[in-house]
Amino acid sequence: MTGAAWLTSILHPSDLSLDSGQINLNRILIPVSRVPNPTVAITYGRRVAQWAKSVTEISLLHIGEEDYPWPQTPEQSGILWQPQIRQGTVVEQIIEVSEEERADLMIMTTQSHHGIWDALRGSTTEQVLR
Repeated sequence: MTGAAWLTSILHPSDLSLDSGQINLNRILIPVSRVPNPTVAITYGRRVAQWAKSVTEISLLHIGEEDYPWPQTPEQSGILWQPQIRQGTVVEQIIEVSEEERADLMIMTTQSHHGIWDALRGSTTEQVLR
C-alpha cells in the first residue's frame, strides 16, 4: 500500500484533559525519506495538530544523506516544523529520537512488500511498531 500512513501513539494520563476531553499533543514525530513519499504523513500531522488545538512541534526525521530534499511543509500558526538528520540504523534511530523527544504521536508512511525477504522482515514501520 503505497503512501498509506500509520499513526502510532501512547497517550499518557497527562495528555488528556478530563474536564474538556481535549488531547494535548505537543510533539509529533514524522520519519521521512524519498520512498515512500512523506506527503501523506505530513498532511496527517498538520490535521492532527489542528485538531489538538495546542502549539505542536512536528519533527521531520530523516536518517541518511545530508543533502536530503526536504518536503514542503504547510505554514500554519501553532505548528513548529523541526527538520533533523541522523545517521545510523533507521529503525534504531526512529525509536531513539521518539524516546529522546518524548513524542506523543508518531506518523509513518508505508508501502507494500517487495519480495519474500520484505514480507518476512517487515517494513520499517512494522519493525518500529514491534
